Amino acid sequence: MSAPTVQCPVLELAPGLGALTRLLHAQFPGMRALELDERAVAILRQELPGLNVIHGDILEFDFAALSEQCGAPLHVIGNLPYNIITDILLLLVSCPGSIRSAQLMVQQEVADRIVAQQGSKAYGLLSTVLQLYTRPRRLFKVPPTAFYPRPQVTSAIVELDFRDTADLPD
Repeated sequence: MSAPTVQCPVLELAPGLGALTRLLHAQFPGMRALELDERAVAILRQELPGLNVIHGDILEFDFAALSEQCGAPLHVIGNLPYNIITDILLLLVSCPGSIRSAQLMVQQEVADRIVAQQGSKAYGLLSTVLQLYTRPRRLFKVPPTAFYPRPQVTSAIVELDFRDTADLPD
């Protein structure tokens, strides 16, 4: 997988108040952040004035246009809203050639479905589509104790290495 570099287009989805964003922005000063909540947008713009914060809805965002504007496929990072995670994942794979990789925090159950093997109980439509367009890997689990307030679910970090458009079926 091609890892992000300082010059690559990095896009953080749903940064919230920017706990991860501060660390990312220090390493990738040209990164962008896409956030829906206008209060969080205002805080990010105030506390990280060099950060390009895009106020918008993930489900309506044009990833292909940003990739074209940047001149390269995007590297996407995010702790995604769990209530719309499937919609977001399907949106990401709907723009072949526009996204190079994604490192995402999802519910453990969703991570299980993403990497499920054919014939297993967890295998289904999400597994099929994501494995067709990406090479998914579960990197590690994140326990509820890592958050405040503590959620009722275990999370996991998954990495999606998007396939080249030449490797996709017609």
